[in-house]
Amino acid sequence: MAAPSAATTSSSAPVAVAAGTITGSLGYPADFIPPTTAYAVNVADPRIFFSVDTPRYGGGPSSPPSATIVPGVRPSYTIAGVSLGTYYVFAYRNDNDQNYRGGPALHSQFVIKCIRPALAGTAVGAECNSDTADHSLVRVTVRAGETVSRIDIMDWTSSQQVQQGTLPPRP
Repeated sequence: MAAPSAATTSSSAPVAVAAGTITGSLGYPADFIPPTTAYAVNVADPRIFFSVDTPRYGGGPSSPPSATIVPGVRPSYTIAGVSLGTYYVFAYRNDNDQNYRGGPALHSQFVIKCIRPALAGTAVGAECNSDTADHSLVRVTVRAGETVSRIDIMDWTSSQQVQQGTLPPRP
C-alpha cells in the first residue's frame, strides 16, 4: 500500500502586497506655497515613481489661493499606494512661473538638520547658513502597510544646483 502523500495546491491569483504611504509637510520661502506635484521616485529604478498634485496654498499679489493656510498648521501632502522600496522624495512647481529659475523642492539633509530645527525655534549651526550646507536627498524606505511620516518637502533648490545637474529630473 502506498504511503499517503501531502497534497499541494497552487493558485494563479496574484498575491496582494500591502503598499505604504508617504506623508509630510510642504514649505516655500514666501507667504504662499505654489501648486506642485510631489514625487516618490524609486532609488534603484527611477522609472518607478508615485506622485500627488498639491494645490496653491496662501495668496499673493497675482494669484488667489486654491487652499487656505491655517495658522499653526503646515500644508501637507500624502502619497498613498507606494510599493515597497526605497525612494527619494521631492516636488516640482506646477504654476509655470516664468520668473522662477530654481529647481525642485527636496526632502533633504538640509530639511532635517536646518529647516525643522529652525521651525521648532532651535538654534541651528553655521553649516545651515553657508553655501556648503548639505542639500543631499534623504532615502525614504517604505514597508508594507506602513505610513512614513515627517518626510517634509521644504528645501527649494537654487539655480546653481540646477545648472550643476545634480537634481532629480521631473519624472
